[in-house]
Amino acid sequence: MLKGKTGWLVAALVATAGCGSDAPNPAAPDTNQETPGQGFWEGKVDAVVADGRVVVKNGTERVIGYLVVEKDVAVVALFPPCTTSCKTLVQGGEVAVRYEDIAGYTPAAREAIVYWWMYGADGRAEGGTASVLVRL
Repeated sequence: MLKGKTGWLVAALVATAGCGSDAPNPAAPDTNQETPGQGFWEGKVDAVVADGRVVVKNGTERVIGYLVVEKDVAVVALFPPCTTSCKTLVQGGEVAVRYEDIAGYTPAAREAIVYWWMYGADGRAEGGTASVLVRL
């Protein structure tokens, strides 16, 4: 049996061994989970890479606005990141964004972020902004 400060330190480390950052945190849900009928999160948006394009698919129940930005030049933007010039995607819709059309894209880019948000029936942005990270 270990004694003194070393013993308490070992005991504390053993007791907290299962509390690493890999454990799910129920207080911090995935912002892209499908949870129909619960306010902002009424479905999800998927983004995949195919043939030199980022393909964005709107799996939500509403029209979304979206913006694709190269990860290293992305900054936290005020919501919404654009006004009347926002690109939108209807429910179930899909769009392919060429690498060259990604904000901040260079041939050295390895990842991009698809930011998205929902619009209400009145055409106004609602809720917050979510994101999907894709490897280019």
